[in-house]
Amino acid sequence: MIEPEILFPVKCPVCLRESLTGFRISVVAEALQTLEMRLYSNCHVTSWDASEAELAHLRKCLDVVWSEQLPEAAESPDLVEVN
Repeated sequence: MIEPEILFPVKCPVCLRESLTGFRISVVAEALQTLEMRLYSNCHVTSWDASEAELAHLRKCLDVVWSEQLPEAAESPDLVEVN
């Protein structure tokens, strides 16, 4: 199974152009735990450490994805109930 990705808008520090970049959910979850994430732009070969504001926005994006997927997961017959 391929791990789902979150599309997240990033703004290039060189030209200030905004574009969407995909990150695996596990990468995002780890970044939010460590408060460290490397972001990349599509238009220039550059990368930077995510700011607090970028991490907060990433957390909101992850929350939206999880809240949208929770109803689907609750209806899945593959779930095993743990007592």
